Amino acid sequence: FPSRCQDLFDTELVSRLAKVASDAVDLQTEVDSVNDLWSISLELSKSTKQNCWVKTAALVFTSFWRDIGLLDDVKLGSLSEDLLKLAVIFMQDPKLAASDAEELWGCDLQLRQIQLPMNNKRADVLLELAERQIDDRQAKLELLLKAREADPHNWGVRKALKPLLLEMLDLEDRIDMECTLIDVCLEDDTEIPKQMLAKLQLEAESLQDLSATSLMTLAWQLSEDRPTDAARVAVLAAKKHEADENLDQAHKAFVLAYRWDLRNEDAREQMIEICAETSSRYMDLQMECNHLKAEVARLKATSVTWCLEEGVNFYPDKFPASRSYGVRSPHFYFSHFEGWMEFFPRGVAQAQASKASFQMFLNPTELLMNRLQGRQR
Repeated sequence: FPSRCQDLFDTELVSRLAKVASDAVDLQTEVDSVNDLWSISLELSKSTKQNCWVKTAALVFTSFWRDIGLLDDVKLGSLSEDLLKLAVIFMQDPKLAASDAEELWGCDLQLRQIQLPMNNKRADVLLELAERQIDDRQAKLELLLKAREADPHNWGVRKALKPLLLEMLDLEDRIDMECTLIDVCLEDDTEIPKQMLAKLQLEAESLQDLSATSLMTLAWQLSEDRPTDAARVAVLAAKKHEADENLDQAHKAFVLAYRWDLRNEDAREQMIEICAETSSRYMDLQMECNHLKAEVARLKATSVTWCLEEGVNFYPDKFPASRSYGVRSPHFYFSHFEGWMEFFPRGVAQAQASKASFQMFLNPTELLMNRLQGRQR
């Protein structure tokens, strides 16, 4: 009878705390109710045989773990495997978690607000479960692969997965997760160990999910001892660059592939196209260069002169009698030209007698000349 009363008391207390945690309107109330709910449900999940308390603790953990100010001090290593496995299921499907919470306690523990799978949290939980598989390498690998699928950027998962895959490759002639091994080794700008490189089968199916950058890194590693395979991998990288419309990188990859294997048909065909395109581009540039050279020569010799010879009087008593005497204005600039004016009171040599001459000169500036000459280069 006392045990039955205790069960009823615990159920009522958890039910009230769950409703407060679900409907809290201020942060402090939410923090207090969640922490109390977590402490009670976790303790009950450890001390009783009833599955509902493990599920309750897993639901509270799923909804509130690592939220601001909530359950920040929870250590995954202290939680039971059953609780963590349930949490993985709930993090994958928050709607299922919300339905279970409503069935147990008549409230959703704020799980209805979560629209997408909680992949970052799920990866950490799967990593914790994997690290507990000390004697079962296959189970550990499966958990790590699920964790990587949930969060490909999780550093802890990558750190645990890499040595495991390399160990498996060392023990066997080949492994089925070759793409994952290559990706894990190369994504941190590291290299695949040379002794492992020789064992890679490099089948097209195992390479198709790798990025162009990873493929080129792999190709460079292979080029020393396996140049034919290096060329094949480089061609795959080039095609991915083409799909991304990154033509410069695609051309570089095809050139390297042809250098590593002259018999690679894809690389050879692309080299013919690249050479034809380069030749055509060279001819176009040569024509443009010749045109610009002619334009530069013309501008260098260009000056624009206007002579005003009518209606301009001069005063002999004010100016020297020589026609060579003139006055030049300060230089001025507009657009890309330099200009100045000159006034000859008695006219220039070719002007009519008794007429003054007024001239304006325009020459291209150094900036314009440099720009044109730079385009030639």
